[in-house]
Amino acid sequence: QPKETLSQSLSAAQLHLVPIDPRVCGCLMPSKLYGALASGTPVLAVAPDDCELAELVEEMEVGAVCPPCEPAQLAITIQRLAAEPERLAAWGARAREIAERFFDRSYCTAVFQRELEYVLNGQMAAADGDQAETQQSGETSSLESAAT
Repeated sequence: QPKETLSQSLSAAQLHLVPIDPRVCGCLMPSKLYGALASGTPVLAVAPDDCELAELVEEMEVGAVCPPCEPAQLAITIQRLAAEPERLAAWGARAREIAERFFDRSYCTAVFQRELEYVLNGQMAAADGDQAETQQSGETSSLESAAT
């Protein structure tokens, strides 16, 4: 699909289904989440409650969560949400706000840069500390040698 029409197709839905395999939910976040948020469409996450995806959806109030491997519960949740257009509209508006605030490329790049600098500075400080410790222990042994 051409990139120019992607926003139209993403925003055509009233609700995006964002599933994640419970075996990998500690390792990744489904990329389709970000497109759904950016399009201002609420999400129905099919994920374990303790998964980052489920936590984000609930804490940021951008949709609902349904447990994996429970198709009957999924159907009930979809039917319930279809009858609540005001709630879906509110979640959709919030989804767009969250996308702009926390998942904008320039924001994420700046956060990544800060984190990378923090890690690199921490490693440099640790390396400087190791070097100073080595120098101090070398000085101590030199002093001990001179005293004997």
